[in-house]
Amino acid sequence: MANPKRVARVQQQLKREISSLLLTDKVLRKAVYPNEAAGADSSLSSLASVTDVLVSNDLQVVKVYISIYGETQGQHDAMAALQGLQSYTRKKIGARITLRRTPEVRYIADDSFHRATNVLSILDKLQAERDASNKSSSNTDSSTETGDDSWMEEWEEEDDDEDVFLIDEEEDTDSAENKMASK
Repeated sequence: MANPKRVARVQQQLKREISSLLLTDKVLRKAVYPNEAAGADSSLSSLASVTDVLVSNDLQVVKVYISIYGETQGQHDAMAALQGLQSYTRKKIGARITLRRTPEVRYIADDSFHRATNVLSILDKLQAERDASNKSSSNTDSSTETGDDSWMEEWEEEDDDEDVFLIDEEEDTDSAENKMASK
């Protein structure tokens, strides 16, 4: 088992190298951006980024989490192509990084961005429903002003409690000032 600090350094180095390979290596670019060879702009077809790299404690396996932005079919095709190029990536990493044993590369699709957008859309819907229910309840509150005065009594009771509290605060400040003056 390797030192945890060494594992963290290797993880950082592998993340940099694999990200660089995705940008510069022609074979990996073709896997991620299949429409680029047909003349399409790679920035419009899809976008791939390495979101995380996890290395096993014995430095023999590296899990590369990749997030691919684009159409669903393009994402599946790109992940399938990258998974087919795992040994190719391992060979390229071995040429770039000096390690006793080059780790086995495993590409894993990272869909956290899509899950986050789904959660945010659900929260937006809940907020809209809450706003709508608050708006409808405020409309019913305005209709009660004409007949029912029970809300006025509750408000006056709360107001009386606040007056007592304010008097207590004034007494506390007076006693504190008296104590300071006596010292």
